[in-house]
Amino acid sequence: MSATASTEKTDKSEKKKMPRDAKKASNSKSAKAGLVLPVSRVQKRMKAAMGKGGRVGAASPIYMTGALEYIAAEVLDQARQVTQNAKRKRITPADLVAGIRQDEDLSRLFSHVEVVVAEELKKATSASAGGGGDDA
Repeated sequence: MSATASTEKTDKSEKKKMPRDAKKASNSKSAKAGLVLPVSRVQKRMKAAMGKGGRVGAASPIYMTGALEYIAAEVLDQARQVTQNAKRKRITPADLVAGIRQDEDLSRLFSHVEVVVAEELKKATSASAGGGGDDA
């Protein structure tokens, strides 16, 4: 019984013998949440939007960053499909707009967004919404 007690003491003492110069690798909020986009920047923008003394909960920026990352992935996936159908390898801004137009949910989400492509203003709502009809 004394042998097991002595091995427990040596195990504990071995754990304590970490060099003082060695530091733990710091994990960002994004890494902890498994996200690519920066949670800390979203939190900073949320606090700024709240005004002076604005308070933001701890989980709010993580949830917001996750939602933004999901939307970005969906837009890029749609643009990738448009680019592959055109037998090209590079995604252009026109491909992004076309991808948004093809997806019903993304089209609704970006209904009030206008994108300048090749010095021409295009609405990202639907493909049937012509060039704007400026006759004047």
